[in-house]
Amino acid sequence: MRRTLHILILLLVLDLVGAGALWYGYSFMHDKKTGAGGLTQELVLEKQRGERLSALRGALESSREDHLAIEEYLFDPSEENQIAFLSILEGMGLPTTGAAIAVTSFELTKDAPRKIRADMTVTGTWGQQFHVLRLIESLPTRTAVERFSIRRAQTTPNAPDAWQGNIAFEILSIASTPN
Repeated sequence: MRRTLHILILLLVLDLVGAGALWYGYSFMHDKKTGAGGLTQELVLEKQRGERLSALRGALESSREDHLAIEEYLFDPSEENQIAFLSILEGMGLPTTGAAIAVTSFELTKDAPRKIRADMTVTGTWGQQFHVLRLIESLPTRTAVERFSIRRAQTTPNAPDAWQGNIAFEILSIASTPN
């Protein structure tokens, strides 16, 4: 009977060890499955991010041409571009329209949004005056003409149809300068 009791105790201990091992294996596998589920979820999120990045890359590629077209309407206020713009304004004069153009003021405002203000004096015929105005309004920037005044200049035998005009305008589309 003593031997049976030892065998019974031994079987009970083995049952407890086996139950403990099963419980440990179950909880270990449960943790691994939870971790695998988390990794699977991360993979799904990364795949979605990759698809969104791919779609964004495609949108950027398809809008590159539009971006280049829009970029023409932005004005970089660097000194070189201001000088080039002044040359464009003065080039609207004698070679293009036949009118004499003098830029009387040209300033870059420091406030937000930054703008360029310009005032010009134009001397020429009535048609030349409006040709200059039309050229200013068709500049490849967002231009707002604030004031356009025109008055008849004193006539001389050399210029019987002389008019003198003043044009004040602002360039509203200014690209930000890189810092």
